Amino acid sequence: RKPLNSEMENILVDWIKQRRAERLCITRNMVKRRAIEVAESLHISGFSASNNWVSRFMKRKSLSLRHKTTLAQKLPSQLIPRVKDFLLRIKSLRQKNTYQFSCIGAMDETAIF
Repeated sequence: RKPLNSEMENILVDWIKQRRAERLCITRNMVKRRAIEVAESLHISGFSASNNWVSRFMKRKSLSLRHKTTLAQKLPSQLIPRVKDFLLRIKSLRQKNTYQFSCIGAMDETAIF
């Protein structure tokens, strides 16, 4: 299907790419709100940015929304204090329980039966 307004959609794509480059969150509702703002600034009347419109827009522009799923995806400013706390906790447990390094293993998302 042909877009209602190519200029509006190009502005939205640029906005989404900019937010992604800044590693900021983007939701469908944010896309809808921004689309309405852009439509108003371009004096496009009768535009409502429905859920179906957002889906078609995302498909036309080959865009998808992703969710943060792991600690590793957090920004370094959030990650460093957590890593320090984790290492101090491991060191404390190791000293308290006299664990050898050979008894410590990493098991990220590993199933145990």
